[in-house]
Amino acid sequence: MLAAVANKSSVADARVSIYRFDEKDQPTPVNVDKYQVWLNLFECPEIKEIVRSASTSLDSNLHRFSDENVFLVLEEPGEDHWLRDLPDHVKAVIEFQST
Repeated sequence: MLAAVANKSSVADARVSIYRFDEKDQPTPVNVDKYQVWLNLFECPEIKEIVRSASTSLDSNLHRFSDENVFLVLEEPGEDHWLRDLPDHVKAVIEFQST
């Protein structure tokens, strides 16, 4: 792993991007894996489907579970999954930490 970056776009919406090096993907060896961050499971539009497939109920136990956990959901790779190098904003933080 080269870097991990978290972005917050609203009070309830965030994303984590993991930058990793993969030599076999030359000439674009930097791979970006993006995850949606679910801070509140009940804000997910598919909550009823999730509950049904998990064989659980929309009850106080599930509310407590949601309050106590953060969920990372892998997104499908986009056009920016393969990069030649780390983005400048990521390199700047890494270089700052090295000094």
